Amino acid sequence: MVGGSYDFIGTITNNEKKTKRLFPLVFTMFIFTMTANLASLLPGQAAFTINRPEGSAALFRAVMSDYGMVLIMTLISVLLI
Repeated sequence: MVGGSYDFIGTITNNEKKTKRLFPLVFTMFIFTMTANLASLLPGQAAFTINRPEGSAALFRAVMSDYGMVLIMTLISVLLI
């Protein structure tokens, strides 16, 4: 998986030096996003809710369901690249 991802980044950049610098960031963000989204599929998370006057709300939600995480990952990638 790591080797295939490295080769994929290499085909995009067409430069070995850029690939070595860019790969850790891209692969780390991919693994984080994949793990966070797979964690939302664990059974039993919908059982934890908060009752509010507007209705019940799930306590555990997918990490990427908030725009805040997407914004932070975008800012990190723009600033580092």
